[in-house]
Amino acid sequence: MREVAYSQVRVTLTLYAAYQVTNETFRFVTHPRWHPSGSTIIAQKSYTSASSVGAAEVWQFPVPPADGQVHHVGVGAGKRVIGRTLPPGWPASNYNRQNIGPEQAVWSGEDAIIYSKNIADAGLARFRYNKGKQLVYVARCETEPFMSDVHQGIYAIFQHNVSTGSTETLVSSFPGGANRPELSRDGKTLAFVRRVRDKEALVLVDLASGTHTHIWYGLTYDLSTIYAPMGTYPTFSFTPNDDAIIIWAAGKIWRVPLTVNSLGQKVGGSAPVLLPFTAKIAKRIAETLRPKTNLVDIETAEQQRLYAFSEPDVNEHGDAVLVNGAGVTYYQSHLGIVSKPPIIAPRQHPELPYYSPSFVPLRPDLIIHARWHDTNFTTFELAQLTSGFTAELTGLPLGRYISPTISSNRGPARKIAFVRFGGTTATGNIVAIAGEGLYVGDIVIPGDFSWTRSIEVRNVRLVSSDIASGPLKLRFLEGARKLLVQRENTAATIDLASEDPFGAYAETQVASAKMSNEVAVSGTHLAWVEQQHVHLVPLKEAGSTSVWAKPGNVTLGTARLSLDGGHDIIFSGDGKRLFWLLGKFSANIVANIV
Repeated sequence: MREVAYSQVRVTLTLYAAYQVTNETFRFVTHPRWHPSGSTIIAQKSYTSASSVGAAEVWQFPVPPADGQVHHVGVGAGKRVIGRTLPPGWPASNYNRQNIGPEQAVWSGEDAIIYSKNIADAGLARFRYNKGKQLVYVARCETEPFMSDVHQGIYAIFQHNVSTGSTETLVSSFPGGANRPELSRDGKTLAFVRRVRDKEALVLVDLASGTHTHIWYGLTYDLSTIYAPMGTYPTFSFTPNDDAIIIWAAGKIWRVPLTVNSLGQKVGGSAPVLLPFTAKIAKRIAETLRPKTNLVDIETAEQQRLYAFSEPDVNEHGDAVLVNGAGVTYYQSHLGIVSKPPIIAPRQHPELPYYSPSFVPLRPDLIIHARWHDTNFTTFELAQLTSGFTAELTGLPLGRYISPTISSNRGPARKIAFVRFGGTTATGNIVAIAGEGLYVGDIVIPGDFSWTRSIEVRNVRLVSSDIASGPLKLRFLEGARKLLVQRENTAATIDLASEDPFGAYAETQVASAKMSNEVAVSGTHLAWVEQQHVHLVPLKEAGSTSVWAKPGNVTLGTARLSLDGGHDIIFSGDGKRLFWLLGKFSANIVANIV
């Protein structure tokens, strides 16, 4: 590339052989910068965990010699030079939970790296989309007000010495934040962007004196308020002789002149100059698809087609399933042979929505599901599929309940488990918001439903206050002795016969997954949903470690079952078949053949 007068710039590109520097099978690497020696590159490597917001680290990668040979780069090659910092009191085992790290690193000399970092969220170890004032429970076991916005400052700029390991703050976050650091060619001046009232400023810092100089207020707002893996502001650069900065703003490229004042510090020169350019591009134009959909006819139709189901439950033998579709419980029998048309499960109030359907073990004619009312909240109903009779479960206080499950012991005397949760935006957060947790009670199932309209739940007791939100699935084991709790990334059994004098129950973890949003277990297999796909592995292969479907780290014996994706996974009562949904479709497979 040959540089001439800024008003007439000609760019000549010569293509040479490309050399691979990194080999990542899962993580993504961005923002590469050369070391002054030209032998290595530093870049930002982002780690996703349970959150899709990547936690940044600075890694260093050796550059293969340009000798025309093919050089093998190992998987995950390179080394971490600046990692994430844990909040005070956090153990090293929580490192992967830290969601904030160093970004936009540039070399400063031979052994120092300048970078920016979101310090507003670093102490919380998670990225917050809403950075308004809130009370935050921090590691020091106390509640503090924590407030940050773009004017108070979100990002700050630091310098890390790789030889000594020391780190110093070059530019604090207040006021207006400080991000996208760029160093001048002579290494004496740092440039960055920050918010100043309703403007975005380009700022220079003389590293010797620490003097700040705002040289231009014409920049576009930076993206420090959001998750920005592409960078909070486009990269910019000092010209080779440090007499100007070339930077993007408002869809255009500008040259911001610099000069040196009487103290030898770089400051703004004359007014910024637009650098016009012409780009020759080619676009393929096709006719725009314009579907003709009459929304009025759809909304006023007597019936509408369902395109998505959720909350499936499967009977003991895997030949019948319950699903929730738009607040209605559907029953489908004779799966895999000649399926009968689905039927709507009996209900007392067809005008109200129902959810959380579940079969009653050893009673193929009975199901239980929950009914919602905006004033009366949740009511459980037992329904007999053969006769159409229903019975309400009484004895529970006003509240929001999910996941009702009946024990699998023989006889009419059974246990019922369910979860109570507090208020939400949809259901309100003023009335009946206390008492969250997992509960167990006793019921007696009548033999004849024709004379029964209500069933009392007795001896209701709290099992765990830590289990108070979905998605989760409950299932009794060994009759009514144990309860299997399957959550987003863990499955555990609670021994209901082991209550201690303080009312606590013994809990044993069965399996866990690193990056799942659903987990289901049978006696022999573990299934989980990761990256919108269904995976299965024998429990003996999972062992005591968390399963993972990440390429290069996949758990031994793992099989991906879904082709286009899946959700709402559940095993049949006998554990032989695994079921899952994909929108309006249901799929199942015999677990032992995988």
